[in-house]
Amino acid sequence: MKRIESPEEIEKKQKRNKFIVGFAMIFLLLFSTAGYAFYSGNGLTNNQDSGFEQGQYVNGLWAYQMNGEVFYFLNDLETAKEIKVSLTSGLNNYYGKPLFIVSDNLIAESEISRNIGRYSSRIQKACYEKCELDLPEKTCDDNLIIYKESENNKVYQDKNCIFIEGNLASVDAFLYKIFGFY
Repeated sequence: MKRIESPEEIEKKQKRNKFIVGFAMIFLLLFSTAGYAFYSGNGLTNNQDSGFEQGQYVNGLWAYQMNGEVFYFLNDLETAKEIKVSLTSGLNNYYGKPLFIVSDNLIAESEISRNIGRYSSRIQKACYEKCELDLPEKTCDDNLIIYKESENNKVYQDKNCIFIEGNLASVDAFLYKIFGFY
């Protein structure tokens, strides 16, 4: 049988429990913030501290650094340089703006999203002009990237549309070019 407690004893227990919970929450907030600050990086943001080298092969991707940020690509820079890229726009066309992608290739979409997504306000799958899918229909007045698998690798631009044709090396050629790696 449980002992009957006075109102003072109940209030004292409640205060103690609130203090313990409050202290635990403060402890958790402080140390999770500190832990995030110390351990959230991937170790590849500072050339001198991490021994990072341009074109380093990391977990199946080629890593290149620019302005303190690391970008990952499926193909190395030398392979991408062999592909003809004709662009008039640069990365600033995507800052804070929505980007629409037309592609049946999830790897190509992922490659574009992983690298340009940090600058765009959002990335969304779309259709070029008319389509029967339940996707927004976009034109070259919108920031639109169209990837189409083809035997010939090339990248070209018409207004705000970027047409990437070929294999995934073409996607990387576009990305390397837009980030100014060549």
